[in-house]
Amino acid sequence: MKYDEIEKKVQSYRWLEEIAKDYRAMINRINAEQDYFRVEKIAYTARGDMQYLDLNCHRTIPGHYIADGLKEALTGIDEELKQLKAELEAINIEL
Repeated sequence: MKYDEIEKKVQSYRWLEEIAKDYRAMINRINAEQDYFRVEKIAYTARGDMQYLDLNCHRTIPGHYIADGLKEALTGIDEELKQLKAELEAINIEL
């Protein structure tokens, strides 16, 4: 395997690690705050530019829905991290 390929895999691994860290931190925050956690704005894209939806402060989305989505996303991230780690360890790269 060429150095550039190894470097790209390591960069991908580190990038995914940071995403997983951020998602876990947000899940922990939602769990700690419980009913005090309120989603007030949603930023999204749907095959176009970034759009925003302001939510009414009296009709917010419960945080557990956000936490559930983050947990689902983490499942895929953790699997990809596991795969990248195995590939890098196979060429004796310690992480």
